[in-house]
Amino acid sequence: MANALNCKIERTVGPAFRLCAALSLPEGPLVTVLFGPSGSGKTTLLRCLAGLERPDRGSITMNGDVWFDSRTKAWAPPQSRQLGYVPQEDSLFPHLTVRGNLEYPLRAVGRAERRARAASLLDSFNLIEFADRRPGQISGGQRQRVVLARAIARRPRLLLLDEPLHALDVEVREQVRAELRRSLAALGAPTILVTHDRADVLALGDRIAVLVGGTIRQVGPVAEVFGRPADVDVARVLGVETVVEGEITAVRDGLATVRVAGVDLAAVCEHPGPGPVLVCIREGDMVLHRPAAERGSARNHLPARVAWMRSDGVLVRVGLDCGFPLAAVITRTSADELALDVGVRVTASIKAPAVHLIRR
Repeated sequence: MANALNCKIERTVGPAFRLCAALSLPEGPLVTVLFGPSGSGKTTLLRCLAGLERPDRGSITMNGDVWFDSRTKAWAPPQSRQLGYVPQEDSLFPHLTVRGNLEYPLRAVGRAERRARAASLLDSFNLIEFADRRPGQISGGQRQRVVLARAIARRPRLLLLDEPLHALDVEVREQVRAELRRSLAALGAPTILVTHDRADVLALGDRIAVLVGGTIRQVGPVAEVFGRPADVDVARVLGVETVVEGEITAVRDGLATVRVAGVDLAAVCEHPGPGPVLVCIREGDMVLHRPAAERGSARNHLPARVAWMRSDGVLVRVGLDCGFPLAAVITRTSADELALDVGVRVTASIKAPAVHLIRR
């Protein structure tokens, strides 16, 4: 698959920070999440792509069009890049209605088409009843819906979202997140989304680019990067040790059966029925024991083989192969008592509430 975006830039900000980023996006409606700690360069990279900051060196091309090239001095201003950009701050026009805000970026098209496209966006983002209100007359969650709808009104070639859900409370965030996922899939163009929220990454992202200290350290599919961090810095940034793709095959009495690589897991589930999910398990939420040991009350007992071990102070981090990769952490004393070594067979017991499901 050809790349829609190719970016390799350097940018120095202040006396101590230097962004040195290389990122390519494939064609199509894939969402790439820029993820990293505060101050890692996520917003700086987004602003360089938007044309709001000029890199010091490198190049940016989009579908063959040169947006920036330090060697030839080429530079495309923001208004010529045909992209949508949502900054962190509220950017709605306070004197225009919701409908007026959606129609504003469509001034170049005919009135009938402008009205039709605005009406479609109002419907997609559940804003019809607020169409004639001004931004000051609607809630924060409703305003954010308008901001997102306006960003895609012109059907941009590239959509840039800087923490689009950061100002919303948890309940509203869940609803807007679902609406946003549907809209991004329908857009048909690549999206780059900056967030600090792991739930946003898992629910919205197809790919993730992890930034640490101004450098993109790992890029790949979300489940692959969470499941196999490139290094310890990436693992610490991600925070969740096991993330694998699964499929809910049944739900009964609030307990889901989830198939992962041919293995069935039990998980507490609020989802109404079958469907694809990402399965998230933290390394400290399981117990390892020898296969013949008494199992206790946990719902999941997974036969596994020790694939690798790594000492970490008084702890030992253990990589397991149970049909899919699973990460665990135990004390050094427990590792000695179990006589753990690479190749040893164990059972990993995990309670159903510790298996977290993110609907895809």
